[in-house]
Amino acid sequence: MEAKEKLNEVAYKHIFDGILQGKFRPGTFLNIDDISASLNISKTPIREALLELEGEGLIIRNGRYYHIFSPSRKEIMDLYEIRRILEGEAAGLAAVNPPPALIDDLGQTITRIEELSKLGDPDPIIFADLSGKFHSLICAGSGNQLLSKIVGDIRLRLKIVRVTSFTSFNRRKDDLLEHKAVFKAIKDRNPSLAKELMIDHQNKVIEYVKRELLMQFYE
Repeated sequence: MEAKEKLNEVAYKHIFDGILQGKFRPGTFLNIDDISASLNISKTPIREALLELEGEGLIIRNGRYYHIFSPSRKEIMDLYEIRRILEGEAAGLAAVNPPPALIDDLGQTITRIEELSKLGDPDPIIFADLSGKFHSLICAGSGNQLLSKIVGDIRLRLKIVRVTSFTSFNRRKDDLLEHKAVFKAIKDRNPSLAKELMIDHQNKVIEYVKRELLMQFYE
């Protein structure tokens, strides 16, 4: 079982890195036979990796065929716009009366991100996952389950864009500082400031995506 799981991870990383590095462009069809030959592994772990990627919204399946999710520029920006509104509300709600467990979890997540930041070449996937955890905790802390689910779905659809943003040192640094500010406002039980800072954080992410990333995905 352990060996099988490792092969799943190998296949997942191969495909995800291919998307991240531009080898598999949005809309590209994935050939399981080619991937199997390239990695010298059977098709089963590849299919399982594709199933996981499909669940994350990065792969679209049409019958027996898989292709890379290909949102338009407008769809990407629309998703970020919706996320900005909802996460601003979530941060404000979470700051009204945050339970100690939420504060502890947010603090531990930020500490882990800081530790990762000190590495010379941190894995952007891990960075994106930790950042996603920070946002997920805030959404869960809002007490609104539907809001949390909708934002979670949006993050999945934006995963490849989010991961790519963490290949930039400057964006990793800025993201951490912005997260710390939101965390402090929630910890201080300041709903209006928490909402304002989260919206400001999302605005900066949107500007970065417009300036640095959209051309990478749509040359």
